[in-house]
Amino acid sequence: MIPPPPPVARLKQVRSKLLELPAGETFWRCNGTGHPDPLNFGKKACNRFDDPQMRYGVMYASFSQRGAMAETILHNQLDTGNADMFVPQSRFDAYWLAEITVLKTLHFIDFAEDHTRFGLSAAISFEVDPNNGKPNWTPYQTTMSWSEAIATAWPDVAGIAYRARHAGTAISLAFFERSKPHLAFRAKQLPINDTIRDYFLDATGHTLDPVKQ
Repeated sequence: MIPPPPPVARLKQVRSKLLELPAGETFWRCNGTGHPDPLNFGKKACNRFDDPQMRYGVMYASFSQRGAMAETILHNQLDTGNADMFVPQSRFDAYWLAEITVLKTLHFIDFAEDHTRFGLSAAISFEVDPNNGKPNWTPYQTTMSWSEAIATAWPDVAGIAYRARHAGTAISLAFFERSKPHLAFRAKQLPINDTIRDYFLDATGHTLDPVKQ
């Protein structure tokens, strides 16, 4: 079980390691084809580090295309209970990739490497069922409360870095909405073509569904 965050006053006393994203660095975002602007910060209070009060939006991204795709395409795959290794082509057709540039150096609370400093385990990104070793849903109410506490305790922090749950060691980034003025999207969004799709499937151990499109 993931413990709830301590009071903000006590959380501020944690000497946390920060992950730095320097100006000029790029990262990847995988978003639905129905959203022409990839800099989309959701306020639905339904994902891992969303604000439970829906006061600020959160955008999820990754340093790699594989990480960005895994957190989007495979997220919903498992969410619907379809936890087998087959992914339908329609999942890839529904999303595209965008490379986003950082305009100003940003800092993230590092749950990827430094979660133990907060008294947390890797369960902050995922939990493992001891009976079958497969990922289970982390209780989002608790992880969202950590997001809210961190956003309050460190107003200069851009978000949270964590391990991509469905992409092994890939690091994902949960951007708080206040980071948006320091980000830029300057190119066309990329469709997920066969080459990108096949590399992703191979890297994550999944297979294109031969029946369901």
